[in-house]
Amino acid sequence: MIAGRKFDCPGCGGTLEIRAAGYTTTVACRYCGSVIDVASPDATLITQYHQAVAELAIPLGTRGTIAGIEWEAIGWQSRSSAGESWDEFLLFNPYAGYRWLVRADGEWTFGRALESLPEMLSDDVVRWQDAKWEVEDDPATMVTIRVVGEFYWRVKVDETVTGRTFWSGSRQLSCEQNRDEVNWTALDPIDSDGVGKAFGINPDGGSRPDGGLGGGLGSSGPPPGKSIDHFADTRSSPRPFVRWTFVAALFAAALAFITMAAFGGHGTPATGSLSLGVGGPERTVTLGPVEVKRAWQTVTISAAGDEFANKWVDLDYALVDRRTHQAIEAGDTLEYYTGTDSDGPWTEGSHSTSTMIARVPRGSYDVVMTASAHAWSDGTAPSPVVDDPWSINPTGTIALTLSAATGGVLWGNFMVVLVLLFAPPCFFAWRKMKGA
Repeated sequence: MIAGRKFDCPGCGGTLEIRAAGYTTTVACRYCGSVIDVASPDATLITQYHQAVAELAIPLGTRGTIAGIEWEAIGWQSRSSAGESWDEFLLFNPYAGYRWLVRADGEWTFGRALESLPEMLSDDVVRWQDAKWEVEDDPATMVTIRVVGEFYWRVKVDETVTGRTFWSGSRQLSCEQNRDEVNWTALDPIDSDGVGKAFGINPDGGSRPDGGLGGGLGSSGPPPGKSIDHFADTRSSPRPFVRWTFVAALFAAALAFITMAAFGGHGTPATGSLSLGVGGPERTVTLGPVEVKRAWQTVTISAAGDEFANKWVDLDYALVDRRTHQAIEAGDTLEYYTGTDSDGPWTEGSHSTSTMIARVPRGSYDVVMTASAHAWSDGTAPSPVVDDPWSINPTGTIALTLSAATGGVLWGNFMVVLVLLFAPPCFFAWRKMKGA
C-alpha cells in the first residue's frame, strides 16, 4: 500500500523505515526515541533520547481496515493534561490521507482534521455540519510526553498546546491552539472490539512505561479537564491523493481540448447558395471540391437561411468521392419557430445549422445537397393571423447560404473523454467521503 525507504537512526544506529515516504517530516526512533528530521537528505538528528521502547496497543506498521479503507499505523504519541494521559495513533493511507485513533480511559475514537472551520456562535458554542457543539471543559494545557514513529509535522517531546473539547451527543470537536495556529479535529466513537478486529490486536492490551494505555481518566462522560484531542495541521499536511488525480484529469482534459481544436481546424470551404420556394419542389445544388488531405478527417457542412419564421427546410447531403463515386449520406433540418402563448413570446430553432461527417477517408469530394422548404398552415386562412403562428400563409422563398469544408470538432467525443478522465478521481472522492 505504501512505498517506503530505510535509513539508520543517527542516534543509535537502528534501522528505521519511512512508510509514508514523501509525506513524512519527522520520525521518532522506536529504539531510542530520538527525533529525526527526514525532510533533510541526511536525516538530521533533532533531539536525542535514550529510553525503553513502549509496548504499544497497535504496533507501528500494523494495518487495519476502518470504514472500508485500509490504514497503516505509522506514528504514536502519548500526551497528558492535569495528570491524566492518553494515546494517539497516527494512521495513513496514500489515497485517503491521515486519520487518528485515540485511546483514553479504555475508550477509542476515530478522528480526522476538519476541512472547513466551525462557526463560532459564542465562546462556548460552535456550529458545524448543521449541528451545535457545546464545550464541557475549561481550556486545558496539554503536553506531549513521548513520540514514536513518523509524522507529517515537526513533532517534539514537551510540546505544549491549549485545547478545548466541544460535544454534540457522543461526538467531539477538539480545538488545539498554540502561538502560531489553531487546529480543529472531529472525533467519532468507535467500538474497541472493532478496533481489535480491524488491526488483529487486543484493544485492551499493551502497556506503557508510565503505567498503561488508559491513563485512568476514571469516568464515562466528558468531565472538566478531560481532553482526548488530537490534531492534524491542515495547513502543513500534504494534499490528498484525490486532489492530485483531479489536477491530472484537468491537465489531460485541457490537453485533449487543445489537440482536438488543433486537428479540428477548418480547411478552405466550398461555398454555394440556393433559393427555395416554400411548399415548392425540391432543388439540388453541388458544392466542391472538398479536399480531404489526411488519412481520416471530419467534413463539416453548414447551411444558413435568411430571416424566416414558422418554416423549416429538409436537407439531404451526399458526400461523393470524385474518383470512386461512392457516397456518404447525411441529413439535417433547418427550422425556426416563433409565437405567443399564455407565458408570453417564445422562439425555437435557429436560422443556421451544421452537420459533421466523421472519419472521411483521404480524397477529393463533391457535396450534393437536396433541399425543400415547408411552412405550417391550417389550409384555410388566406392571410397571416398574428395570434396563431401556425396559420401563417405558406408562401414566399427562403434563401440559403451553403458551405462545406474539412475540419470540425466532435464535442460528443470530447465529453466521452471527460467522463473517462474524471471517473477515477470522482470514484476516489466518493470512497474518501464514504470512509470519512
